[in-house]
Amino acid sequence: MLHHLIEVDAKGLRDALEEMPVRMTTMGRTLAEDPAAFQYAALAGRCAATLAARD
Repeated sequence: MLHHLIEVDAKGLRDALEEMPVRMTTMGRTLAEDPAAFQYAALAGRCAATLAARD
């Protein structure tokens, strides 16, 4: 199997991103201007952490 579907809980991610102590931008856009980019990156990180914990 090449792909595995993994459900990741997005609860609390937006709040966590808004509370970051550093100014974040992606291609010059802020969280308010492009929330999806930041939320998907945070979801990918949460997914990676979940998978790493399994090993």
